[in-house]
Parts: sequence; C-alpha cells; structure tokens
Amino acid sequence: SISVERKSYISPKRIVSLMSRNASVDQAYKLLYISQAAKIDNNFIYNSMISMLGKNKRFQEAMKVLNTMKTRGCLADHFTYASVFDGIGRAMEIPKNEQYEMTMQFYAMMKEDGVSCDIVIYNTLINILGRTEKIQQALELFEMMKKQNIKPNERTYNILMKIYTKSGKSAEALEILELMKEENIKPNEITYGTLASHFAQNRNFDYFAKILDQMEQDGIGQSLVMSNILLGMCKKNNRIDNTLKTLLLCDNGSGSGSGGGGGGGSSGSAIHHDQVQFVAMINGLEKSRRIEAADEILHSIRLAGHSPNVVTYNSLLMVFGRSGKLWESIQILHKMRSDGILPDVITYNALIGTFCSAGKLDEAVALFSSMLEEGLSPNEKTCIPLVGSLLRDNQLSLAKEIFTKIARFGDIDVDRIEKKFCHMLPYREA
Repeated sequence: SISVERKSYISPKRIVSLMSRNASVDQAYKLLYISQAAKIDNNFIYNSMISMLGKNKRFQEAMKVLNTMKTRGCLADHFTYASVFDGIGRAMEIPKNEQYEMTMQFYAMMKEDGVSCDIVIYNTLINILGRTEKIQQALELFEMMKKQNIKPNERTYNILMKIYTKSGKSAEALEILELMKEENIKPNEITYGTLASHFAQNRNFDYFAKILDQMEQDGIGQSLVMSNILLGMCKKNNRIDNTLKTLLLCDNGSGSGSGGGGGGGSSGSAIHHDQVQFVAMINGLEKSRRIEAADEILHSIRLAGHSPNVVTYNSLLMVFGRSGKLWESIQILHKMRSDGILPDVITYNALIGTFCSAGKLDEAVALFSSMLEEGLSPNEKTCIPLVGSLLRDNQLSLAKEIFTKIARFGDIDVDRIEKKFCHMLPYREA
C-alpha cells in the first residue's frame, strides 16, 4: 500500500523485512515490483526473493528472477546460489532426474557468474548428487573441493557416508569413518547412526555391535535420539536379544565407572532411557515372538532408574492379550496393583477384550463390574467387544443390561453404536 512517490518510506531493509514476515510469494512479487519502481532493488532484495521461491520449490521462477537480477546490474553471490541449491536439496517430491538437471543448470549459471563454491554450496551439491544417484560426480566434487583447499567438515563426511551406505558400499562407508579420524574430525551421532542403521538393515549384527563399541571408545554417549535409532533397528529386524543388551547399557546411577560423585566423568556409553523406549520394546516382543522376555523389560526399566508406569503395564497387557495369554494378563494386573499403580480405562479395555476374544464372557463381565466400582467411565472400546460378544453368545438380556449401564455411565455415541448392534440381531430382538 506504500505509494511509490513517497520513496522516503521505502528502503531495501524494509522490503526484505516485509518479505520475510510470512509473506506469500504473490505478496513478495509485489514488494519486488515496488523496489524496482522505486529503483532501490539490490542483491539483498533479489536474494530474499530467490530464497523464498526456492523454499516454495518454484525453481523456474527463481531462474527468471536471477536473470532479471543480473540484467538490472545486481551481482549474484554465494547466498544467491546457496539459497537455490538448498531449495532443490529439500524438494524430495521432485523426480531425481529433474532435480539433477535443475542443479546442473544453476551450477552452470554460477560458474558463468564467476561465483566460486564455498563449503556450504559444496556440501549441498554433493548431497543432491548423492540423492540423485550421481555418485561418481559427487566424489569428483569432493576431490575438487580438496584441491581448492576447502577443508571438508563433519557434514561433508556424514553426507559421503550416507551416499555409500545407501548404495550398499559398507567398506567405503567404514573408510570414511577412518578418514574423519585422520583429519581430526570427530564422528558424531549422525555418523554412527548412519552406520548402525545400515548394518542393522542389512542384518550385519557383528558390525552393528562393533559400531556400539566404537562409539564407546570415541566417548560418544548414546543420547535418547541415538539409542532410539538403535532400538528401532533391532526391533525391526526381530533382534530383541540385541535390543535388550543395548538397553542394559543404561546408567542406573551406581557409578560403576570411574571416580565417584564428580561431574563430567560419566561413562560414554551411559543411556538414560525414557518410558517411550521401553514401550516400543514391549511392542517389539510380540513381533519377535519373545513374549516371555517381558520380565526382562521390566527389569531393564528398574535398572535404568525408572518405575514402570500405567502406560508400560497397559502395553504389556495388550501384547499378552493379542497372544491369548489370559493367566499372564491377570498376573500383570496384580503386579501393577502391587506397584501401587491404579488401572485405568485402557487397562480394563485391554483385559475385557482379551477375555472376550477367548470366549470367557463371565470373566469379562466381572472385569466390567470392577471397572464401574472403581469409578471409571467405560467407552466405545469397552462396549463393542463386550456387548458384541454377549449378543453373539445369545445373552440378549445381559447385553442389554450392560449396554444400558455404559450408555448411562460411559462416554459413547449411543445412537451410532445402537444401530451397529441392531444390525447383528434378528428383527424382533433388534
């Protein structure tokens, strides 16, 4: 809304500020036209426009703006091309061949403009070439970078490692790890996470274990993020034994390493696991047919300095229930109570569902009564298995009685569920 005649109110800084303030691309174009009309357009404004177009994956328009920028006497610089390449690198939905062609077009323009690559541009280009499966060109850029005395950094080596692991070149990926050490660049969690995921996916658990050992030797502590990667890969590949071993690396505060109470001297392999990880592990037991390892999980939770909570126990109940372990489910309920943890609606729903699936309807009804006595409100996941099982067992009056109680005390869409049950019955009973 600024009048072009009132130039004193317009400045490049103001234009860029407005562009970056959640402006749409159309609004940004209007701001660009204002700057051109006021003859205050400079590379700062054009770079902002090109960056916005790159983020919005409008690369052909970015190329046109770049050409306009040059015809108006504004020189493209490192930031100009870094913005474009960054946008292309993030455009995962673009087909690989198009991504590669666009990258090469802008790269040719950059060379024409006499703009040399810096570490940021080199890293982005190597990443794009690796993703588009132009591995040889990516390696050539890496060599060119070194010839120009641009020292590769942590990100450069992590990108190369990702390229090698994705193309199945384990030996070359391990060579990158050694090269990093020779260059005095410390591998980080991304480095080890890339290698660990690669070896786990390829079921090479010997190398997987070596990566864990190497982390410990290098003093890289396994944070929750890293250990979640490792646990996830073990679970995915049905390696529950490896996963439990990883869990047991956790620090339970006993100070088994060196030197007592001071800070900064803790073991590099110490992990402080959270409850989410243990729940993920419990769910993994079912896939691996290692239901009996549940006690080991509970032991690991306590060893890590945690107490199992209601979510942990509910996860165990669901796993045992789906495996048809009725007696074990009841034992879990008793253990839960002995730990001072009160069952919730999810607890009872899991138990009721388990007993209904096994045809033990008297026990399921008794659990429903206990649920009401404890002041819990039944919901749809209580109602459908219990009432549905009673109807299928021709216990119509009991089904009606329980449905009435759930409708009165619970939280359900009565009309919708009533219609669902009516479809299960002959006309008169419905």
